[in-house]
Amino acid sequence: MNSIEKHDYVITLISDRYLKSRNCMYEMLEVVKDSNFSKRLIFIVISEKDRSLYKSEQELPIEARVYTASGQAEYSKYWNSEKHKLEKEIEEIGNPVYAISQIKEMKILEKILLDLSDFLEFIRDNKGLSISEHTEENYASMLSFMGIRK
Repeated sequence: MNSIEKHDYVITLISDRYLKSRNCMYEMLEVVKDSNFSKRLIFIVISEKDRSLYKSEQELPIEARVYTASGQAEYSKYWNSEKHKLEKEIEEIGNPVYAISQIKEMKILEKILLDLSDFLEFIRDNKGLSISEHTEENYASMLSFMGIRK
C-alpha cells in the first residue's frame, strides 16, 4: 500500500473474503478516496463460476455479492456485527484506559461502515468482470481500460 500511488494501474480481486477482511477494506477505502487514483483501479469481481480456478476445494463462499441490494446489505450486516462484537468487548473491559487498542479498532470499523456503501456502489457502477468473463473475452475490456488495445 505504501507504493500503490507509484503504479499506473492496480488490479484488485474482489471476493467475499476480501469484502470481509478488515485490512483489505481499510486499505481500499483509503485508495478510492482519491478520485484520480480510483480511475486506475481495475476490479475483478469473483463469481461462483470462478470456483473451478481455486486450488482449494473448500465450500467457503467466494462470490462477491456486490451487484444486488441484498448482497450489499449482507456486507453491511457483517461489518455491523463485527462492530457490535467489539463494542461488547470494550464494555466488558470497562475502563477505557485498558481498551485503547479496541477503541482504535472501533474507529476503523466505523470508517469501514461509513464508507462501505459508497465503495460497493463504486464497484457496481464500474462493473468488474469475473475471472471467467475476462478469460472468455481474452481480457479485452481490461486492456482497453489501460489503453493497450481498443
